[in-house]
Amino acid sequence: MARSTIVQEYQQTTAFQPGASIPLTQNASTLVVSANTARFQIWISNPSSSIVYLQLAATGAGSGKGIMLSANSQIYFNTYIGAISAFTAGSGVALAIAEI
Repeated sequence: MARSTIVQEYQQTTAFQPGASIPLTQNASTLVVSANTARFQIWISNPSSSIVYLQLAATGAGSGKGIMLSANSQIYFNTYIGAISAFTAGSGVALAIAEI
């Protein structure tokens, strides 16, 4: 069975999060998404003017640590099922999340 068919069937049978908005705590590590063994893909968008650092773990995100997500940018993970935490020094930052 082709992967696209599997994803379509998954979307039809499983709760789909079309776009959650996750506010980040300034100068602290914030859990963005929990581990999910049923996850196929996840998109994280940073619509703010602040830099965000992502850590592929439930905790431990910090300034200059992990994956830098620039202002007004996005990132896509395919088949990553673990937790993701985020850090920003900016105030009022929220990440847009979509996962299937």
